[in-house]
Amino acid sequence: IAGIALSFALPSASHSGGRMQIEVQRKDANAAGGDALVIPLTRSDAPPRALGVLDDAIGGWLARVWSAGDFSGKTGEVLSLPVAGIASKRVVLIGLGEEKNASAESLRAAAGRAAKALARAKAKQASLVVPALRRVKPEEAAQALAEGALLGAYRFDKYKSDNGEDDDDHAKESPPALTLLVDDPAKAKRAWTSRLAAAGGVYL
Repeated sequence: IAGIALSFALPSASHSGGRMQIEVQRKDANAAGGDALVIPLTRSDAPPRALGVLDDAIGGWLARVWSAGDFSGKTGEVLSLPVAGIASKRVVLIGLGEEKNASAESLRAAAGRAAKALARAKAKQASLVVPALRRVKPEEAAQALAEGALLGAYRFDKYKSDNGEDDDDHAKESPPALTLLVDDPAKAKRAWTSRLAAAGGVYL
């Protein structure tokens, strides 16, 4: 398991919470600490075999979720529950839909939903697993997830109450520090640094 490969912060001048810190690491999901572990998944009838070790560590929670029909990876599905047995305090499952339809855009949307789930959970530090997809290269997937998380964490100040305060309870909270779990951190960094800088421009 490798440690932190790189780290950088992106500007969020208009976000009342300040800057969003994004890192990339090569680390096993079970060892990723923090408040939450976010796992984007394509639709399936059972938990992916790749998550078997993690599911054993958290007491078979994933198997029970699928068995109960609470999650199957459909587009738009979000399931967030506290867990024990791994370094993270919570697991957040995000549905990507059918793998044949998975794309950079669907990953951006999923990361945006994840950002909202993390805000509701008041997470300060989270890890996001970059999924292996047939139609999207790993570095492109990391790029799309970083963009979606960055833009999803942002709160436009257009919803105001009569007294001038934000209606959104999360608007004044800092976005969580996010760690992307990837196989090749350096390659991911090269692929999406420029795109992240462009995404960060929405804050200026």
